[in-house]
Amino acid sequence: MSGAKDRVLVAIPSYGATMSNETGIAVANLISHRPEAEVLTISTSLLCLNRNRLWCEALNRRAGKTPITHFLFLDADVAPVGHDWFEVLLREMRRHQTQVLGAVVPIKNGSGLTSTARESDDAWHPRHVTLAELRDHPETWTEPGLLVSTGLLLVDFRQPWVERICFTIKDRVVRTPTGVVAEAAPEDWDFCRQARALGVSIWATTAVPLKHWGPAWWDSIRSTSSGQPNPAGGIFAADANLGGLLAAPAQCHQVGDTN
Repeated sequence: MSGAKDRVLVAIPSYGATMSNETGIAVANLISHRPEAEVLTISTSLLCLNRNRLWCEALNRRAGKTPITHFLFLDADVAPVGHDWFEVLLREMRRHQTQVLGAVVPIKNGSGLTSTARESDDAWHPRHVTLAELRDHPETWTEPGLLVSTGLLLVDFRQPWVERICFTIKDRVVRTPTGVVAEAAPEDWDFCRQARALGVSIWATTAVPLKHWGPAWWDSIRSTSSGQPNPAGGIFAADANLGGLLAAPAQCHQVGDTN
């Protein structure tokens, strides 16, 4: 059930104004539990600008007459599974009294790696958490140096530190013994580092299974995850409850591409 004072802003960054059907089903399922939720999507080809614009929208709503309490990043190619997936995510946040909780998102390359990682001696090369090691791992956990994805990220927006965040991606070109390579430190890991520097603990969870969509989908479900792609073919319901499509409409806004 929705909390009496909870006000949730769902922020969906997209590219080319596209979103997977399964992500749309997940949003509908969220709305079926929380018809008062506001959904905002912005499409722009500059990823960090996209996230920063959505974050600024949340900051403005935080300062409004009816301030939001929680901010949710949901990427347009990420599809949480289950009719009550948001309630599960919020329950885990409350149970562990955390301010930042990121779902484990598999990388779309069939390697068995996830976007969750641990810091290493080289800030450019953290160690990815694998799907295999999560099979015998607590569902929700934190540890020093944990880095999570913003693909499905819940933030307690009542905290003052949220005013000090700016999403940034870092790039470099490196000459190696085998040639010149391009490297990047993604904005989600940089976000985790900023939050940690502000005294915030970063938490990750597998309590919400999800699918990461591309030419095929990669799932995070413990019982079936092998790091192998599942060909999407045509329309695929991603195990979500289609009853969510009957939910009352949320406030939904879209801002066009600016680049």
